[in-house]
Amino acid sequence: MNSSSFCIRVAPSDSDTDSNAEGGESTASFAIRTPQNDADDSSDDESEAQSKFRPLGSSTSPASAWRSASAVPASPAAQSPSTAGARPLPSPETSKQAVHKAWMTTESGHGLSSGAQSSERLQNQASEPGQTSSSGGQALLSSPASEKRLQRLRQRQQLEAASLLAQQAALQVSLQLQQCDLDNALANIDADKQLQLARIAHETQAAKERAARDDAHIRHAREGERDRLLSQLQEKHQEEAHTADAHIRAAEQQEQQKAAERHRQLATAEAERQQEAAAAAAAQQAEAKYLQEQQEAEAAAKQAASAAAATQQAAHSAKEQGQDQATSLSIATPEALSHEEHVQQQWVNAEAQVQGFVGDASLKKARRDIDKTITLNVQQISGTRQQVAKKAKDLQQYLGSLPPEQCVYAMMQLMRRFMSQCEVQVSLKREFAFPLGEVAAAVLAAHPAAADLLIAKMHQGSPVAVPRWQARKAGQEAEWQDAMRFQEREAAGVGAAKRPETDDEYLARLQGCLAFYAAVLQSSTPGNPLGPGQAWHFLSRLLNGLPANRLTAAALDTFLQIAGFCLFKTFRQQFMKLLFYVDQHFLPDLAKVNDPDIRPVHSRLHTFMSTRRYEREPDGWRLPNSDTSSYDRA
Repeated sequence: MNSSSFCIRVAPSDSDTDSNAEGGESTASFAIRTPQNDADDSSDDESEAQSKFRPLGSSTSPASAWRSASAVPASPAAQSPSTAGARPLPSPETSKQAVHKAWMTTESGHGLSSGAQSSERLQNQASEPGQTSSSGGQALLSSPASEKRLQRLRQRQQLEAASLLAQQAALQVSLQLQQCDLDNALANIDADKQLQLARIAHETQAAKERAARDDAHIRHAREGERDRLLSQLQEKHQEEAHTADAHIRAAEQQEQQKAAERHRQLATAEAERQQEAAAAAAAQQAEAKYLQEQQEAEAAAKQAASAAAATQQAAHSAKEQGQDQATSLSIATPEALSHEEHVQQQWVNAEAQVQGFVGDASLKKARRDIDKTITLNVQQISGTRQQVAKKAKDLQQYLGSLPPEQCVYAMMQLMRRFMSQCEVQVSLKREFAFPLGEVAAAVLAAHPAAADLLIAKMHQGSPVAVPRWQARKAGQEAEWQDAMRFQEREAAGVGAAKRPETDDEYLARLQGCLAFYAAVLQSSTPGNPLGPGQAWHFLSRLLNGLPANRLTAAALDTFLQIAGFCLFKTFRQQFMKLLFYVDQHFLPDLAKVNDPDIRPVHSRLHTFMSTRRYEREPDGWRLPNSDTSSYDRA
């Protein structure tokens, strides 16, 4: 055993040993002792065994006793007469047993293994023949005593074996206790782990519930904010409508007051004259005015016919001469001029059809209601499919509910409002052309005759929309601006005279109108009388009839940016041929023009074709169903 472990040692006393040997029973007392006590007991047992083994009157050690006992005994004849009456010496076998027990007793304090080894050595030495004990005639222990010693030694060995078994049992019990402790510790660890997992699951569920509550709160707040914005916008539009109504009523009151004043003055003047003379003079004046208007109308018709004929003859030659041609004739293809004349005639016919409704003073309220309804619906168009569908349906139902004469008037007012939105809103944000164009296409699908009114109103804004170009002559800037239909703008300062708009302002207004027109042409609304075919006609007339300059290039770029995607899907190879013509002819001619402002539009056209931008949807083409941006009015 090592010094760190406890052992169970059997320590029988001498008296117990003797009594047990005589009575045939053995009793053992067990005690847990330390290695130091074991060493002390071992030394005590060894000294006790030596004293018991040593013969009387002898002081030899166990080794000398072994040598004496192992000597060859003398024969009986050789023994001296003086020893004849003494105790006879033990036989060799008895001597060997006695020596073996004595040696085992001596070595018993060193443990069971050392005693067994010593016994084996004694037996080997005692078995040698011819050796007898010659310790000077001293007698060894008798055979019965040796047997008792050997028996006690065996008993001690058995007790030590029992102690080892008891120690093994104690160790097994200790190991079982440690195993139980380990199992308990593992069970506690598993329980703690389960508690931690349950706590984590609980915390995770709580976090999910908090997140759900937060999302619901945010959603509720967003819906509340949306409702608040919608309410504010509705209130704002209602306030604007009321303000506009108040202005209209005030203007009508002023007009009525002026009319009353004029009537009063006329009544005063007419009272001073004779009734018959006044009636005759009025009749003559009316007849003269009618004849004059008839003459002016005939002269204008003749002049327009001659101008159209001259324009058709000079179209191709003017295309080659470009901007350097010193003539005041319009430059356009015959098809473009014919189409312009047709749509303008439709507009004139519409004006004549509504003349009675417009000139009737008793129908001012009806006209005011139509103007207000048209204006409000156009202002409420936004960039979502939901709002576009709603406004288109409202306008269709409203126009369908009017009498024919008032319906024509409402459609003319609607085209005016569309052009106004193009000049103001679409020119600033080109993406708004798509929702505005979708509403217009839906209205035209329900009223196809209004398509000519839309194009005619667009032509009145700029001849480039025909497309038609007015040749520019040196020294006639004002005349050229009038022919190109430059508008007048308010000048800076109070009381300042109006000024003609700049080239940039004119270009922005033109781009807004063309973006809206291209959005209407590319719309896929069922029943739309305008479509990709009209878009193809516009591009072919522009490229075949107009010279390359800043205005025509900007018109071409705007039209391709909006309708290029639709034209590519519809015509494919034919559209690629058209782009090839632009790249090989139009852009080189544009680069030759001496104008520093041409470079940006030239770069945009080149990038549009080189990056194949026409293969992707234009910005703003795909309208969302509904979101908060629907409150940004078009």
